[in-house]
Amino acid sequence: RTYLERLGGTLADVVQVTVFVKDVSGLREIHEARLQAFSPPYPTSTLVAVSAFVHPDALIEINAVAAIKSAR
Repeated sequence: RTYLERLGGTLADVVQVTVFVKDVSGLREIHEARLQAFSPPYPTSTLVAVSAFVHPDALIEINAVAAIKSAR
């Protein structure tokens, strides 16, 4: 959110989210967080289970794509 705002955008500009997790048992919590962060129309969403991250203590990684109109 902070990074989007620095670029003149908001979470409403997010069009696609990919969530990488080590453990899919937290799917309900991930879904609830998504519902709190975004509003309709929701961005497309993909969940990917992985065995490891570059940072060994990480449990989740989120990649988001936003379409922000230029102020030019």
